[in-house]
Amino acid sequence: FGIVSDSRHEVRIVGNEVADIGNKGIYVHRDRRQTVQAIIADNFISRVRADAGGDGPYGNGVNVYRADNALVQGNHITDCKFSGVRVAESNGCRVIGNHFTRVFDTVIYIEFGASRTIISSNHIYDCPHRAISVTNFDHGGHLAVCTANVIQNTGFEGIFVEADAIVQGNIIDGAG
Repeated sequence: FGIVSDSRHEVRIVGNEVADIGNKGIYVHRDRRQTVQAIIADNFISRVRADAGGDGPYGNGVNVYRADNALVQGNHITDCKFSGVRVAESNGCRVIGNHFTRVFDTVIYIEFGASRTIISSNHIYDCPHRAISVTNFDHGGHLAVCTANVIQNTGFEGIFVEADAIVQGNIIDGAG
């Protein structure tokens, strides 16, 4: 792992270079869901593998798990085996103004009980899978706002949402 935080208090992970990592670039998690002051901003994250295997818990640039109100902003994320940013079981998170290239699974993945999420002003280029996914409505995943993202050259859909979402003002060019 590159940087891991399981603190119950505020955490700022800002201005780091995280590269050539075996499993998770930056991982903010809690044993149980709780509100935290987590800011993950202005980091350069690249070449994150999934040495532990699996289909998504490893190989992500940024993982936010059970950390309500986390902010993921202004990061440059490239060459990740799975997602660039993966948010699960976390409410009120914001994924804003990040830049992604060559992320090899869903670039921004909001899943499993994540709600009240804002996904805005991200730039996603040359990623062979889906750009943005808000999923698992059956597990409480809903209430998302997805606006002003620029998506170019993806292999599947540009944006996929299941329910209770506003998708507005995005630019999608070259989706498979």
